[in-house]
Amino acid sequence: MFGDDGLERLNKTLRQQLSDRGEHARCALLTTDARLSVLEGEVRKQETALAEARRRADDERQEREQIEEKYTRTEGERNELKQGSNLAAQLSAEKEATTRLEKETRRLEYELESNALAGNCATQSGEAKLTARIRALESEVKSKEAECARAWAEVKASALAASTSTATPPRPTPPQSRRTSTSADELELANLRQMLDSKSTELSKAQEQVANLRRQCDKAVNEKMALEKRSAREIEELQSQNEDMGYEIQALRGDKPSPEVEKLKTKLAEATEKVAIEIGLLHPKALPSAIVAEW
Repeated sequence: MFGDDGLERLNKTLRQQLSDRGEHARCALLTTDARLSVLEGEVRKQETALAEARRRADDERQEREQIEEKYTRTEGERNELKQGSNLAAQLSAEKEATTRLEKETRRLEYELESNALAGNCATQSGEAKLTARIRALESEVKSKEAECARAWAEVKASALAASTSTATPPRPTPPQSRRTSTSADELELANLRQMLDSKSTELSKAQEQVANLRRQCDKAVNEKMALEKRSAREIEELQSQNEDMGYEIQALRGDKPSPEVEKLKTKLAEATEKVAIEIGLLHPKALPSAIVAEW
């Protein structure tokens, strides 16, 4: 139908078409390989970026954990410093209270000593007991002041240690060591609180004792003032009686016999002796003898 030339041209055309298709397929394959290579490169880049992102995420997580741990530790140290500051303030207040108690004790002691010098024997004995008690209380207050000073030094040392640990850059610490340090700090704070409570109780007792002593002192002063007023009144009455009896004695010296004079002298001596014994100013026989001797 085509002849030899037609078949040959057809064959040549088919071969050319096959060659073109093969070349096209080869180009397409090369293009596909190139695209695959590009895709593989992109995949490797993405894998590398993913690994880097994971590494950064791990670093950020570790950094966040360190920051949280540092914050927790710093917050604990801040609370400890605050508690230490509160304890220090309370100890300072207790120290001031102790100082006031000591001054008040000295004032009471001075008043009691002054009253003891001015009072009679019975009042002096009571005031001497109060003075001895106040001196014992003063010694006790000084002892408590020394204990407060030692506690104050311990609080300052604890606050300084906590401040030093806060200023030092954080270093990785094993969990067991952190727990041990925290337990030791909590135990120290608990001991400080217990010591402060004990000192507060003791100072409260000392304040109550001082208040009781002040009431006793005021009572003794009031009794002394009452005794002085009563003594002054009785002395005035005694002087009035002595004057009256002196006038009677002078009137009877020339007109009455000697027994009347002796009777009046005895009456005067008895009245004077009674008043002297009641107020405790002189020996019972001394005042009457002196007065009678003058007359």
